[in-house]
Amino acid sequence: LGVVLFVMLEGEYPFNKEEEIRQASVHFREESSSSEQARDLIRALIQKKPKDRLSLDQCLKHVWVMSEEGSLSKFTKACYSTESDVELFDLSSDPASVSEMKALRSELMKFTAKFKFPASLRKRQVEVTWGNALLSHH
Repeated sequence: LGVVLFVMLEGEYPFNKEEEIRQASVHFREESSSSEQARDLIRALIQKKPKDRLSLDQCLKHVWVMSEEGSLSKFTKACYSTESDVELFDLSSDPASVSEMKALRSELMKFTAKFKFPASLRKRQVEVTWGNALLSHH
């Protein structure tokens, strides 16, 4: 779970060398935008000995998960909110071909169908509308 969370927040794997894996040694880039609370959760989840790792119950009670900035809090708010909030995610580059553009649009449609939050392509950004946008149309 810690490795998955690291990848989600940092956009890369937490280990570069086999020794780092064996030691469960996690390092964040200097330019990382992850909060200290998020880093604390990741470090508590990535432990060499399984018995030293946070349990799922402990994880759900962690300050980052329960805080305003935690992803669970954002998702829960979005599910129960009567308002919508638009968030833009920059693409690192334009899709190189028509087939890449179609594939990206297809993935955004799958996201919308699975999570019930609209996502669309806008120039070099993906626009996601969090909240009850889909619910209000039914």
